[in-house]
Amino acid sequence: MAQSGQPAGLTAIASTAAIRDQARIDKANVYVPQVGQHGQHVPHEDVTGSMLVVLIRRHDEILGAVHIESELPDGFGKAEQTAVAEVADALAALL
Repeated sequence: MAQSGQPAGLTAIASTAAIRDQARIDKANVYVPQVGQHGQHVPHEDVTGSMLVVLIRRHDEILGAVHIESELPDGFGKAEQTAVAEVADALAALL
C-alpha cells in the first residue's frame, strides 16, 4: 500500500481495515468523506480526513481493492472517484 504524509498509527489500521471490510462485505466501493464521523472510526493520532476504497473486480469476483486516503475532509470529488474506478477496472483487466 502506497502512503504519503505522516505514517499511520496501529489503531489507524483497525478503522481503515473495518472500512475496507465494509467494501468487501457490501461488494461496493466505499467513500468516507469524513473518517472521524464514520461509525467504525477509532480515535488515534492518524490524520486521515477522508478515505476511498474502490474494489478491483472481474464480474462477481473481488480481486482486491484500491485504498487511498487524504488528510483533508471530503478529499475526493466525483472526478477523483471516477479516475480511481477507471484504474481499478484497468487493474482487473491485467490480473
